[in-house]
Amino acid sequence: MGIQLKGKSIELINKERTRSNLLLIIFADIIFILGAFIVFRNIRKEMKLTIIKSDFISNVSHEIRTPLALISMYIETLEMDRIKSEEKKKEYYRVIFNETHRLSAS
Repeated sequence: MGIQLKGKSIELINKERTRSNLLLIIFADIIFILGAFIVFRNIRKEMKLTIIKSDFISNVSHEIRTPLALISMYIETLEMDRIKSEEKKKEYYRVIFNETHRLSAS
């Protein structure tokens, strides 16, 4: 395979190839930068979604644990027979009922 000059000088052929190579490199750089931008944007979106998911799970967990802890505390108090007044026992039963209803309604 050889180079046919066809009336062109080596300097002219060299300039043409240098220009075409530069254009090709610039085009490849643009594609690379665009691809890096898209990847960066997708990673940022995934990180935001992960944070939102983590916050949601944390909030749901808190909303479940709080009533369960309250119910557990009142049941333990009633079980140990620490409450002597019937009125106070009814209040504890009412709190237990309200908290279980709140959990099942959520």
